[in-house]
Amino acid sequence: MYISQLKIKNFKSFEEVTLQFMPKVNVLTGVNNAGKTTILEAIALWHECYQKLIRRAKTAVKGKYRSGAYTLGTTNATYFSYQEITSVRSPNYEDLFYNLRLDSNYPIVITATLRSENGDILEIPLLLGKADGKNYKMLCDNFTNFNFERFNDPTFLKDPEAGIQLSYAAPIANLLPTEERQMGAKIKYQKQSRAAASVFRNRIEQIYNRKNGDFERFTQELKFILNNNTFDIHFRFETDIYNLFEIVKIKIGREDFKDISLLGSGTLQIIEILLSLFEDKKDLNLILLDEPDSHIHHLLQTRLLTTIEKFAVTAQIFLTTHNEALIRNAKPEYVFHIEQQSIAQYQPIVKQPLGTVKKGFQPNAVSPIILELTGNNSLDFVHALEADKLILVEGIDDAFRIQKLLSFKIGDAQKYAFWVADGVGSYFSRIGFLKEMFKTIKNRQNLWSKSVLIIDKDDMSDAQRVKLIKGFNDKLGIKSHVWDSYNFESILLSDLEKLSKLLFDYTLIHSHLDTKPTLATLQKRLHEAVEKAIVQLQLIYENNTELDNIWGKWKSRRALFCNRQLGINLLDIFEEDKDLKMNLLNYYRTCLNHRDFHKICRKPQIEKIIATVLESEGISFALDNDFDALFDLMKDVFNKYDFVLSI
Repeated sequence: MYISQLKIKNFKSFEEVTLQFMPKVNVLTGVNNAGKTTILEAIALWHECYQKLIRRAKTAVKGKYRSGAYTLGTTNATYFSYQEITSVRSPNYEDLFYNLRLDSNYPIVITATLRSENGDILEIPLLLGKADGKNYKMLCDNFTNFNFERFNDPTFLKDPEAGIQLSYAAPIANLLPTEERQMGAKIKYQKQSRAAASVFRNRIEQIYNRKNGDFERFTQELKFILNNNTFDIHFRFETDIYNLFEIVKIKIGREDFKDISLLGSGTLQIIEILLSLFEDKKDLNLILLDEPDSHIHHLLQTRLLTTIEKFAVTAQIFLTTHNEALIRNAKPEYVFHIEQQSIAQYQPIVKQPLGTVKKGFQPNAVSPIILELTGNNSLDFVHALEADKLILVEGIDDAFRIQKLLSFKIGDAQKYAFWVADGVGSYFSRIGFLKEMFKTIKNRQNLWSKSVLIIDKDDMSDAQRVKLIKGFNDKLGIKSHVWDSYNFESILLSDLEKLSKLLFDYTLIHSHLDTKPTLATLQKRLHEAVEKAIVQLQLIYENNTELDNIWGKWKSRRALFCNRQLGINLLDIFEEDKDLKMNLLNYYRTCLNHRDFHKICRKPQIEKIIATVLESEGISFALDNDFDALFDLMKDVFNKYDFVLSI
């Protein structure tokens, strides 16, 4: 389970901010005072309100819940003194409400949308408002319509009372020289109240006392981060004669045992993060790390991120940072760029356009962030040098869409950069020049050796496509791929079942009609629209004028495949002029007869098919404007895109 969406209203610098979170790691970055820590505090405040409101109902409420079921307060507000609010730095009225809006019309409302492993969701909106005196009122904002049935469903939340756990780890510069022994309840309270450092030693001994192997794993992860497993680390636990104080000593490598408070701030910070990661696991485990890279050497930050990703399998982790190295090493789907805006919607930067550069090296997803934080404006070239793969594409839209496909590679640690040309003709005429240029630019390896070329098939036949891929590989030494469909967009027509599901999800979002269509209805419409388009294409391709146009285009393009100056000749990919026209016609006929419509379907036909399916739902569709919104809903990758997943 994880928080898929968080809505924050009237809290601190946020009037209304919505974030679409990732299930594992969420890296919040931006300039000072952008609101990064405010987001962590909003999550912590939501959790605190949840813990204060959760209870078992003494009596049943018809249509809502039975006696003994869990509820979030009642229809009436519950009141708390401002001193009881411990999840934020300052609980004073003037420090919590946006623009000092203290009247009842502008309460703080934080809504967390929980999503289970099977896709079920539940919105939990919790309200905090000003009351008389120095008190706050707290309640479930949508109590009347709240889905108590799902809330009490053990397949959704096994234990609503104890099943949501939060740990808040703030930067640690140093430890107090002494620390009293504490019981479990007090330790839990301190962890949730931004005071985890006050029970630092107690938490280490808690893990030691589990006797389930966690402490050995804890020590191993610490070794990995601090010294890449080059020397051992040992802990020793002691107490004073009255058993009042917790004493923890540590031995690193050949050093003698010393009190843990004598460690450097970077090592203390790493241990604090590991303590949060090793919390006992519940239904929903939230770990908040406020600038975890503070005081930590940059060489250790990459290993720290590796450990964080490992533990994100069982916990949802939110961390704030300004650190360039950490941002560059994080996957783009983890990173959120928080700006100084009171009203905003945020999603991972991987879902945003790469940039506005039309040709050449493209800005990667984190380039604008690092430019804002550091002022460095040579990042795109540096990113290409650091990348594991350089992907050569025809246009900026291709780069954005392939980046989306790469996000489906589970556990992928590779970095990708993009080079964009001005159309496929640019590669046909200049590929030799690019080869010579990229071979001279290198870091660990030259750019050409890690390049992958991806282009559209357009009007090529299957045989020409295979020859072109082989020609690029044999004569230019570059791994290449030509889509098996006419172009990137037409791949959607290669699997009508998946396209139907995609259009169904698109309809649920964009249709404003009261009645939504069934999936079967959309499938039927789609098949009818495709069959109609096939009939129209048969007429088009039997028309000699259209065939002459295609033939003429290929005659002119063939010349681009011979660049004698650079010693490149790919002319053998295409037939002689006298054979080309008839071979093209036979190819189109074969595709239509075998219903391989996607291989010859151009953008106008794709747009008309999809628009026809959606128009009955009151939705207009233009390929140039709406394709990416449709493509972004894809949950199951079409088979024809599988080459990208193999890069």
